[in-house]
Amino acid sequence: MAQEIERKFLVKSELMPELKNIVPKIYERYFLDSTPGIEERIQKVNGKFFYEKKTEISTLERIRDIKEEITEQKFEELKRTAHGPNKREKFDIAKNVSVLFYPS
Repeated sequence: MAQEIERKFLVKSELMPELKNIVPKIYERYFLDSTPGIEERIQKVNGKFFYEKKTEISTLERIRDIKEEITEQKFEELKRTAHGPNKREKFDIAKNVSVLFYPS
């Protein structure tokens, strides 16, 4: 199980790093279950499809119980009953540091 600690910051546009030379990862995410403390989701990332389940262990920490690649057919099947989509672009600017854009 992988543990993650997530922190988010709102950055003023004049302080944003230059991103034009970084190829973003394109995410399309859907939520299957969001009961308190548990999150199940599917996502498409640059043409690959994944199922993920995470468990919250504190307000800042979650444990990834499952992350597995699934077929496009399974993704489309699960997507029919899911909540979403949540689309974003992720620019990895340093090890463990990313900039995310959520289109409006």
